[in-house]
Amino acid sequence: MLGVSQLPQIEQDAIAALLCGEGVPRELVEQATRIESVIRGASSSGVYVDFVLKDHTAPLEGLRNFHIADLSAATADSKDLEFMLYVREGFIACLEVYSIYDVLPPYQSIVGEFHGAPKVYE
Repeated sequence: MLGVSQLPQIEQDAIAALLCGEGVPRELVEQATRIESVIRGASSSGVYVDFVLKDHTAPLEGLRNFHIADLSAATADSKDLEFMLYVREGFIACLEVYSIYDVLPPYQSIVGEFHGAPKVYE
């Protein structure tokens, strides 16, 4: 297991940007500060970062399930990477990084800043 600070910087920045999205509960931002460690997995088409929260972390009211999306980064060859943050049963659960292309472009190929306007989808 890794600490959040051991994730690639682009993934750390994506988590922060997604948590600033429209409709994101303030309590979720607080919950994110209670991430104890992460389990990071990767395949040729994406990256999955599962969050392990500290004991006694309170779930969001109503044990909500939703995701936060609409955050992208462009690569030098015009292939976008997409970033999504999932909340399951009231807990921040997973960051997903993917591309609509068969193979996830390397992070080093990203040019510029994130684009999009992250928001909550129930």
